[in-house]
Amino acid sequence: MRYKYSLPSEIRSTVEWQLEHYPEDKRQLSSYKDDLIPSPTQAYSLTPGGGGASRTTENVAMRIASSPYLRRLEQSVAAIEYALSRADDIDRRLIELVYWRREYTVAGAGLRLGLSCSGAYKRLNKVLAAVALELGYVSA
Repeated sequence: MRYKYSLPSEIRSTVEWQLEHYPEDKRQLSSYKDDLIPSPTQAYSLTPGGGGASRTTENVAMRIASSPYLRRLEQSVAAIEYALSRADDIDRRLIELVYWRREYTVAGAGLRLGLSCSGAYKRLNKVLAAVALELGYVSA
């Protein structure tokens, strides 16, 4: 049976991996940004003359923008957030049960949510296609 939203297996695997690791990636991105942003507490020094003008915000933005890993992580998190914001509650719950909690197969999660097996796969494929589209892996 062909579904309306069908992705090549390589793209599907990549999107599934990113979706599975989304909660961890989101925490990691937040942690990296927190580590890069300087403390708002004034640094006092006993050495004279150390008070030159600093462009800390600009420096932080440049470090984030110049890191390919952080850019990719940021793009992935933003794409998944956007795709999930457009999904309904059942789709988000399906993603949570299958990818984030890893408690069920797609069919099992579908049954738990009152969906048929094919209905669960249709919904899941639709979300995966939306994420792939947002990430630029496929075109509309």
